[in-house]
This record gives sequence, C-alpha cells and structure tokens, in this order.
Amino acid sequence: PAVRKLASVGKFNEALSQHSDSVFFLYIGNDDEHEDLFKKYVSSAETHLIHSYFYYGRRHIIEDRTLQRHPTVLVFKDKKYYEYE
Repeated sequence: PAVRKLASVGKFNEALSQHSDSVFFLYIGNDDEHEDLFKKYVSSAETHLIHSYFYYGRRHIIEDRTLQRHPTVLVFKDKKYYEYE
C-alpha cells in the first residue's frame, strides 16, 4: 500500500527512528476514505511513493505535539516536524 498505518506510539517512534535521515509524511485523522484531505493524501502518496514514505494514524500516536488543525498532514525531516497549512 502507498500509505501505511501507524497504530501506536511505539510504531510512530519506530518510523521516526527508521527515517531519521530522510523525509516522511504523516496524515493525522480518521482513515475515512470519504474525507477530502485523506483522499488527496492517498492520491499524492500513490504519485510520489518512490520518493518518500507515507503514513497515517490517529491523534494519540504523536503524543504531546501541537497541531493547528485536525485532520492534518505533517512532514518530518531533520528531527523536526512541520504542519501543512
């Protein structure tokens, strides 16, 4: 699959460690195939799969990180994260 599920804090931390020297994207929200942002995220993942890693999960997996909106898309790079506006 183009988008892989991160179901727990442990799996999220595993992804952080695994991609510490690369970029990955994370959709935070419900995996509702009818939600517009999720559909666009999956479509982008299918297009750019060979260039990066794409994950999705629910709010609890990112623990105490601050989000401006929900659902949202985050990009992780150089041990930092950025939220798409």
